[in-house]
Amino acid sequence: MSNIAIKGTFTAGTLSRQRIGRRDSAKGKSSLISAVKVIVIILFAALFYLWSRLEVVSVGYEIAEANKARAELMSDNKRLKLALLSLKSPERIENIAANKFGLVYPKGEQVVIVR
Repeated sequence: MSNIAIKGTFTAGTLSRQRIGRRDSAKGKSSLISAVKVIVIILFAALFYLWSRLEVVSVGYEIAEANKARAELMSDNKRLKLALLSLKSPERIENIAANKFGLVYPKGEQVVIVR
């Protein structure tokens, strides 16, 4: 066989001498890279949105717990103030002085006025 190509047939050297054109793969790669960048940005935005929503819910639960604890503390404070007032009442102190310690009111001649 000769190196001359006949229409429709190939000779041994035909493919080696043929210039195979390359497709513009740089254009395809750049669009693929751009698409990947957009997907990554959208993914990060979605993850940031989900994280922020979870933080809002978490802080909401913490606020609810803090309000509940505050309400309990205010209730305890009110109860303790009432207990303090009952312990400081003059009737209670007078009753303890008379019954427990045997104290009585002084008579008129026992009172000494200091000037």
